[in-house]
Amino acid sequence: MRLGLTTRSLMEVFFAMASPHWQISLTLQVPHGSRVAEVLALAQAALSERCDTAARTALAEAPWREGTVGIHGELCDREHAVSAQDRVELYLPLQADPKLERRRRAQSAQTEKGRNPLTVRNRR
Repeated sequence: MRLGLTTRSLMEVFFAMASPHWQISLTLQVPHGSRVAEVLALAQAALSERCDTAARTALAEAPWREGTVGIHGELCDREHAVSAQDRVELYLPLQADPKLERRRRAQSAQTEKGRNPLTVRNRR
């Protein structure tokens, strides 16, 4: 807790991020009027105090400075003010673009004329 702050001037917010191998969820007490960037800094500090593997991995792998952030699944910038009970999320970059992966999988089923035999209707 910061010096000079009473419990009345603090609000509860949540922080979350996940990868395929680990997930982190924290409950933080932040001053009213805090921004997303401040919540990220507090989350990073809280994780540095923990000794578990997920916390160490999150500190090493997460894009703390340049990563995309959101509140309850809605993208926002780091200067966005948070409200009580908001869930601030730090998103990790995609390993593969879903559109490109779908195209790659569909190409293997294409015929020599470029048609997918599973989706072509018989003409009569």
